[in-house]
Amino acid sequence: MPILQKILRYRPSALTLTTLMFGVLCIGLLQHIYTGRQPSKEYYTELTICMDSVSSAIIPDIEKIIAKGVEQDGEIAPYEERPSTFAKRIYALSQELRDTLDAVRNIISSSNKKRDTYIDDSRLSKLSSLISNYLDTAAKTLYYREWQAVREELLADFWGDIQYDSNLLSTLFKNQRKEEAIAVLSSIKLNALNTIRYAVIYAYSNRVVCILRFDEIQTIAIPITNFVFNNDNATAIIFTATYNKAIDPIITTSVKSNIKVEHGIASLTTYATTPGIKILSGTASMQLRDTTHTYPWQTQYYVAPKGIYMHIDNANKCYAGIAFSMTIGVDEYGADKLLLRSKNAVIKKITDSIYSITAPKGVQSFMVYMDAVNKDGSISQSIAAKHIKVLQPIPDIAIGNIQHGLIAKGYIQQHPTLSAIPRDEELDITYYIKQYTISSISKDNRYIEPITINSSKIDTDIIQSLHSGDRLLITDIIATDNYGNIHRLPGTTFRVE
Repeated sequence: MPILQKILRYRPSALTLTTLMFGVLCIGLLQHIYTGRQPSKEYYTELTICMDSVSSAIIPDIEKIIAKGVEQDGEIAPYEERPSTFAKRIYALSQELRDTLDAVRNIISSSNKKRDTYIDDSRLSKLSSLISNYLDTAAKTLYYREWQAVREELLADFWGDIQYDSNLLSTLFKNQRKEEAIAVLSSIKLNALNTIRYAVIYAYSNRVVCILRFDEIQTIAIPITNFVFNNDNATAIIFTATYNKAIDPIITTSVKSNIKVEHGIASLTTYATTPGIKILSGTASMQLRDTTHTYPWQTQYYVAPKGIYMHIDNANKCYAGIAFSMTIGVDEYGADKLLLRSKNAVIKKITDSIYSITAPKGVQSFMVYMDAVNKDGSISQSIAAKHIKVLQPIPDIAIGNIQHGLIAKGYIQQHPTLSAIPRDEELDITYYIKQYTISSISKDNRYIEPITINSSKIDTDIIQSLHSGDRLLITDIIATDNYGNIHRLPGTTFRVE
């Protein structure tokens, strides 16, 4: 069955239109096709004439609708897009498609062959792309938010004879009768014009939403917070925004401020009386036609106080599980009006300006925030902050003064005790080994099973059993310190001389 005959089986709307405009001639033509006969070239020629006549009538009709719409532009609010602009844009979309269809038709018409492929794959690809882009753009222009659903409706209503997809044109114009190929092109052109006519009418009579006309487009970056402390992450939201100069929003805010609105843009100025994080919020309203649209807004900023002082007293170092002191001060506040807080550390007040801070083991770093009590009794939070890295104290395990490697049996006998030596001389810390596991491997690779010792002393029997070349393994060490912390320490290895 020829391709066009298959297409026309799914075009009852085309039959109705042709009946009204062209009478018995086209009815008879379509009836012959529906019976399953092989249409002659005369049938295709007559059908093409019918469709070309409809297309020729639609074009001036579209232009007349657009011209009439221009006269109504004065009724449109200055912030709305004119329906005439909307309609002209849709009409212009089809021009390249129609020009390409006419060019392809001229190529086929000038061919001397009765059956041929007529046009190459490159031109077919361009035609396919134009149709697809035209449908996509027309649907997006009509209703961008749900353009894919609109595209399906356009296909169903105006392209029912050609259920267009990206593979359609690859099946057309392949060793096809010239008259049939021309009829297919006429049908595609008619479908495109019907789509345009609907969209233009929609622009004037079926608009259900107010389409705003925008004057400016800018890229705006808004930080998640308008401040960060040292070693914090800074994050921003970046997007494009647009506005209409004819719409001056009405701005409200939660604080005393001076608001100025000009050409669609509002500026707000307020005065900060206390330091810390401040939150501004309010609403922006705009009048569109008979409806007021109101949208909430919120932002925040940081007011820095003068003369902030936050100093770690213990050589500016912090160790896990070991308390250190911090001295604080702010020029604008008395020491008794300042407070320290932290989410990941324990803070105790020693005096009005000195605090004890302890970071639990396992915490790598933490933030300390300073709050202040104002004269009216309100609290300004986070007027200052300090990021503190936590050091994890790990001592060296030793027998006497030897930490690992070669060791004499006699030296072990003289120093039969394990010790933990602090690596940081500035740290006032003492370790007490409470438990460890000891084992050995002889020179001939004989393994001595490990023994757990619940003290810091080295077992005498193990010392006596050692020989030159043996390896002594110290593992699973548990120790405490003078701050009450428990430490699980890495092991060490010795080789007997």
